[in-house]
Amino acid sequence: MNILLIEDDQSAAMGISLVLKAGSNQVYHAATGYEGLDLANQNSYHLIVLDINLPDISGYDVLKTLRRSGDATPVIVLSGLGSVQDKVRGLELGADDYLAKPFLKEELTARVEAVIRRSQPAMTGSVVKIGDLCILSDVKSVMINGVNLHLTPREFDIVELLARRIGTPVSKASILTYLYSGMCPPQDKIVDVYICKIRRKMEAVSPQDAYISTMRGDGYVLAAPRHLSLARAA
Repeated sequence: MNILLIEDDQSAAMGISLVLKAGSNQVYHAATGYEGLDLANQNSYHLIVLDINLPDISGYDVLKTLRRSGDATPVIVLSGLGSVQDKVRGLELGADDYLAKPFLKEELTARVEAVIRRSQPAMTGSVVKIGDLCILSDVKSVMINGVNLHLTPREFDIVELLARRIGTPVSKASILTYLYSGMCPPQDKIVDVYICKIRRKMEAVSPQDAYISTMRGDGYVLAAPRHLSLARAA
């Protein structure tokens, strides 16, 4: 993805760029608000990461100008101003998310993924097969051997997120942000509760298969059970 970063602090810009580039993104940097607007007018981006405290015009003015011009590129606002009023102002001006400084790199990564996901059109007719597990995004259904698991909306969202990053551990923080981005998330123990319920529904249909594994300290990973993977390769 192409990401435009508008941040005047060079040290912060370098750190944020490294985080964003770790996701195989191309990052373009602007050190002022006007420079950022020029780049936004010249090129198309999948996402804009925008600092509020800029040396020429405020990030709020940049955001206001973008939206008035009809630019609908998703925007994540970064700011040392973390009050509710500041967040509300940013969101009212058209920001898709608001992240108060300081923040962990994992949180920024999760927010970026959540904003991009929300900005993308629904995948009509999309079907993902993992072993005997079948995920149908258009009807938000998950089946094993043709049997519907009857997942709740949040349970389906978790399975879909894990499927998007199949074979790679997804942290609880990433799952919480995916589920509750823009809202105050509950404690991360709720993720364990959701995973437990999903596993029970899977085991009720296919008790010998474990599709979701716990990677201690890293989160959860979705993959075909080992014996199924070996069978497909045989």
